[in-house]
Amino acid sequence: LSCMQFRRFNEPRSKERCLMALALAWNEFCEVRSKFEAMMQLEEQIAAYGPN
Repeated sequence: LSCMQFRRFNEPRSKERCLMALALAWNEFCEVRSKFEAMMQLEEQIAAYGPN
């Protein structure tokens, strides 16, 4: 959700639309966080093998 998209959601100053935009942003944050955590786990697994 970009800033421009958020602004369009909030354009009519509707509480419901603002909450919808915040929910979308939260969902995107959770998805990115999950992918980052998976990436960190892979990095730990790779590091566990060490340089051979």
